[in-house]
Amino acid sequence: GPMGSVETKRNLALMLTFGLSGRRIDDVLSMTWGKIREGRSPGVYTYTWPAQSPDGAPQVHILPTIIYEAIVAYLKADARWRPGRKGRIQDGDYIWRPIRTAGCANFSNVTTLAENRHISPSSTNSVLRRLLIRYYKDVAFDQGIYGPAGREWAHTQAAQYTIQGLRHLFASELYRGSGGNLELVTERLGHKSTATTQQFLRNAQEPVEDVGDLLARQ
Repeated sequence: GPMGSVETKRNLALMLTFGLSGRRIDDVLSMTWGKIREGRSPGVYTYTWPAQSPDGAPQVHILPTIIYEAIVAYLKADARWRPGRKGRIQDGDYIWRPIRTAGCANFSNVTTLAENRHISPSSTNSVLRRLLIRYYKDVAFDQGIYGPAGREWAHTQAAQYTIQGLRHLFASELYRGSGGNLELVTERLGHKSTATTQQFLRNAQEPVEDVGDLLARQ
């Protein structure tokens, strides 16, 4: 249905943003529309990320076109992409909204929940797991694992991952793709020192390759 379309588009745009920006979970979830700006060249967009330390300055980075287009597709499906019209997304509005008030039905003040609130970290990890379960069910089928056994295997594989794995994926891919440019990875991750980044790369133990494959297939 239409709601499923909104959720699907939001989830894909959200996972792309995590996988291709390398930002911390709080930075991504608290993204607001007004911090996206058109760059000096047509069709190029930037995002102003928050400072990584109290004495630091905000970081303006290029927002990959695929992320911008995925966000716009989600906002259109959510009826918030209405340039120049009433009801359009405002600068201070969070981009990643909950689809529904799941789990809130028993609260008497459910109708007073702020409309402008963003999806929670736990919900975000659930999104990733659901996508991975679907992905691994296909893998199981291809490998001849059917029925309950295939579903159990898919859940077991998906349980290995968290959203932090997408940050690991970004860091590892950027490090390899830049020919080992540690300073670049440090700057993009928002670390204060290259020593922190070295430790981060050493600790990137989650099996992130399958997450990258999932994003590519989606």
